[in-house]
Amino acid sequence: EASRSARLELTLSTPSTAAVPAIASLVVGEVHVSDDGLRLSAGVDASTGLATVVVRALDAAGVTVDTIEVRQPSLDDVFFTLTGEHIEEEVVGGGGESSGDDNAGGGSDRAASDGAGSGSGSGSGQHELEEVRA
Repeated sequence: EASRSARLELTLSTPSTAAVPAIASLVVGEVHVSDDGLRLSAGVDASTGLATVVVRALDAAGVTVDTIEVRQPSLDDVFFTLTGEHIEEEVVGGGGESSGDDNAGGGSDRAASDGAGSGSGSGSGQHELEEVRA
C-alpha cells in the first residue's frame, strides 16, 4: 500500500496550527511538519484533483499555501519501501581508468574533471532523496 502512495509536499506562507487538522483526512498516515512549521509532507493516494482539494481544505481553515506538490514515488522509493534498501547505481565505463597510477601529468587533470562532474551530479540527487525521506 505504501509503495503506491505519492507524497504531498506543502509550503505555507506562515506557520499555522490549523494546517494539519485541515488535511488529516486527505492523507495516508502522519503529517510531518518541519521545525519552522512552514513545510508539511505526508503520504497520499494520488487522485485527479487532489491538489485542488487540499488547497481548498487549507483555505477553508484560513491557511495560506505558497507551494504544493504531489510527487509520485520513484523506482528507488518503491524499492526502499519493499526491501528497506536503496538502489545502488553502478558506474559504467571510465571508472577503472583513473586509478592511483595516473596521478601525475595529464592523468590528474582528467581525474579532477571526472570527480567534479560525477560528484556534483550524483551527489545532489542523493541529497534530494534523503531530504524527502527525512
